[in-house]
Amino acid sequence: AVNPVSINENYATGELTPDRGTGITNLTASRGQAFNITYCTNSPATKHEISRDNGSTYTDITSSVSTTGTSAYRYQHSAVSNVNSYNMAIRVTNASGNTSVRRFVVTFS
Repeated sequence: AVNPVSINENYATGELTPDRGTGITNLTASRGQAFNITYCTNSPATKHEISRDNGSTYTDITSSVSTTGTSAYRYQHSAVSNVNSYNMAIRVTNASGNTSVRRFVVTFS
């Protein structure tokens, strides 16, 4: 069966400049500067969560995510200066309660 909601690998990116088609990938962000994470789903997501510990704990970021159309999203992560990297995970949930998770590493330089 096809998952009713999934982060679409063709339209998701962890790049600082969106490059649709690469999927959520590891990225390098400048230490002390905010950075964007953009992604799309195959159906509208009603809840967005982010983890900085590879999915062990999540924070609801729904109110901080901007939406373009019905399934393209952008989250601006605050500046980070006290760690070298995060093992990130993004989890989305649709109206039926189905979830999808993608993991990636952000390294700060």
